[in-house]
Amino acid sequence: MTEPRTLPPEYDCAAALTELDAFLRGELPLEAADRMQRHLDHCQHCHQIGTYERAFRDRLQRVGAGACCPEPLRARIAALLAEGASGG
Repeated sequence: MTEPRTLPPEYDCAAALTELDAFLRGELPLEAADRMQRHLDHCQHCHQIGTYERAFRDRLQRVGAGACCPEPLRARIAALLAEGASGG
């Protein structure tokens, strides 16, 4: 039986999971992205979460590829954003 690999202290699952979204969007700096990839390569728990999140995003993107936002909804969102920007 193979022993699980121990991770260096900088590999913290809680911290990794807070950066997972940015990693999947390709928004992490190169060093942080490399650190995340190493973590996902070594941590089965985070790897499973990352795999699920990536599949969910891919599916959501495929399903929504041809969809457009109805104009009334677009106007409501714009109004809410403007209200939030004005502090109201």
